[in-house]
Amino acid sequence: KCLRELNNIFGNTNLLVNGDFQVWQRGTSFDASVSERYSADRWIRRNLTTKVNKLDKGLRISNGGGQTDSCGIGQPIDNIEALLGKTVTLSVKVTKVTGKWKLCMTKANNGAHVSGFEEVSAFITTTGVHTVTFNVPSTKSYKYHSIQLYSTTISTSDAIEIEYIKMEEG
Repeated sequence: KCLRELNNIFGNTNLLVNGDFQVWQRGTSFDASVSERYSADRWIRRNLTTKVNKLDKGLRISNGGGQTDSCGIGQPIDNIEALLGKTVTLSVKVTKVTGKWKLCMTKANNGAHVSGFEEVSAFITTTGVHTVTFNVPSTKSYKYHSIQLYSTTISTSDAIEIEYIKMEEG
């Protein structure tokens, strides 16, 4: 409650942890052979063939080659209860892109992924700031929720450089 009141006073802060990718306690480069799933703090590589590298401002995500699944990153939403019934906006600042990428909120039960909320995705093929606004359902019907940014073309040339990902109320 206190955080929401501060948001009303000082503007919407990023509800994602390390959304500007400035904290990297486990290293700054993760290639396809690294077994660690985390990259920038609180961000999880979508699969072990996703390559992630720190940039001066943000990060680069690319296909490690030879994969049959899309590359990307995600972050669990730990306190989805605070957002139930609220309007939320996701935004990403893209500085370079090859392929087609998707920014979305996903949901799952017991680790089994199901489709994200229908109105919760933005397809990205160009640079700039991309946003998507949606209403979080008023009841929690799934155990896990996360923000995901991943390639949809599944090509060895897929790559994206981003400065930040932000989730804010409103």
